[in-house]
Amino acid sequence: MTNPLSKEYDLIYAKESRHYNKHYSQSPYLRVWEKVASLIAPDSTVVDIGCGTGQVMELLLDKGVQQYTGYEFSKVAIAKANSILEQRNDKDKAVIVYQDLYELTELVESDYYISIEVVEHLLDDKKVIGFIPKGKNVIITVP
Repeated sequence: MTNPLSKEYDLIYAKESRHYNKHYSQSPYLRVWEKVASLIAPDSTVVDIGCGTGQVMELLLDKGVQQYTGYEFSKVAIAKANSILEQRNDKDKAVIVYQDLYELTELVESDYYISIEVVEHLLDDKKVIGFIPKGKNVIITVP
């Protein structure tokens, strides 16, 4: 099943005036993101399920995360996240993967798995979360 929100989010992320296109420090979600970052050890690896335009990625890289993998279904968001990586020259520390979460078959190995303000948009959130390996650190936020 293809996520019906993929094209809708392409349109949302394409609007330059939206907060999704600003530095993470200017986001209304900054308080939530800072809390999440405070729970992640600086020298760890992170998988972000539904990484959006890369704002959380940039925050985590600034906080010292060693390796970041983001999964995202919006091609517009992926382009913006990759643009952040190019500007930072951090391509060796992060990768953004185009992935429709409804077609997910596995997640890469990581110390932490995060999903920030995403699972409430999924029709089968339990299936997606079920790909997180047992015994791992998981941080999920919802509105």
